[in-house]
Amino acid sequence: TWILAILAGAALLVGCAAQNTVKEARVAFDQAKDAGAEGSAPYPYYAAEGYLELAEHELPEMDLKAARMYAEKSMAFSNQAMGR
Repeated sequence: TWILAILAGAALLVGCAAQNTVKEARVAFDQAKDAGAEGSAPYPYYAAEGYLELAEHELPEMDLKAARMYAEKSMAFSNQAMGR
């Protein structure tokens, strides 16, 4: 039974990590939006938006690996849109 408890705890940590990554991606995208990246850097802006939508879609589907991957791509494009 302790093995099940460890596995459950590990799964919870992975889920929290994915959820935090998606939240960070949302913050980065909102910063890009507030900085006017839609007009100044439309390609990375819309790429960031698209990947964020995918991440937010996968999170409730419990595809945590995909959610995290899409969130990381969204953050990279948000940073690119802001010239970072």
